[in-house]
Amino acid sequence: MKTLKIILLLLVGLMVAVGIWFWQQYSSRHPATEDAYVEANTVTISPQVSGRVAGVPANSYQTVQQGDVLVVLDDSNYRIAREQASARLTLAQSGETHATEAKAQLQVAQLELERAELDLSHTSITAPTSGILGAVRIRPGDYINTGQNLFPMVDNSSIWVAANFKETDLEHIRPGQPVDIVLDMYPKLHYQGQVESVSPASGTAFSLIPAQNATGNWVKVTQRFPVHIRIRGHEGLPLPKVGASAAVTIDASAATDGNGRVTSGPEKVAEQP
Repeated sequence: MKTLKIILLLLVGLMVAVGIWFWQQYSSRHPATEDAYVEANTVTISPQVSGRVAGVPANSYQTVQQGDVLVVLDDSNYRIAREQASARLTLAQSGETHATEAKAQLQVAQLELERAELDLSHTSITAPTSGILGAVRIRPGDYINTGQNLFPMVDNSSIWVAANFKETDLEHIRPGQPVDIVLDMYPKLHYQGQVESVSPASGTAFSLIPAQNATGNWVKVTQRFPVHIRIRGHEGLPLPKVGASAAVTIDASAATDGNGRVTSGPEKVAEQP
């Protein structure tokens, strides 16, 4: 009976050891981190001319398409400037007494008219790309200046996840490998991604004051390296919100070629355009 107990204990210990070994092998080929956040390109909407706000068709957090009108300025002064430039051009075209002087005056008048028309067109501020607006706080009657930051816009066609992996996890991570993404705000949903690139330096290396370890009380700290993960598609899923926390797991068992395409592995993904 005692011998049987010893055998059972040995078997249990062996099973635990084998389980730990398999888990270590799996973990090394499927590095994961919860130090990850959704990011996207953002655009600041700014006027190219100054003036009084006549209308604000845009609303906070609205989805817009490229070319949609966001803000309209009072264009009275710019219309007058265009008419004046047009009149000067007409005058220059009719006053051809001295050929050289008349040609120069004509060119100047044409440029003035083009500038006046361009300024007039800028009184209608449009979306430079498709995306989602931030908080819109300007109102009709406000006076805005050239280059003033009005409100932000998120380009929803360029959403990615910035994941910070420990340096000990980077050995098998390669561009093109598939990634499973779970957002904290949607814990039951799985987004699919792909490793786009791995930073050549740790996050602290890019800080304004890099860490200096030439001291007597130095303590070794495992560094983290940013990994850029492109979300390959979220059709049928809620649009990931910028700044959202995420947990990512990379299938580093998938082999890739030199162009970042997966060539083998259980989760081989289609070639990306």
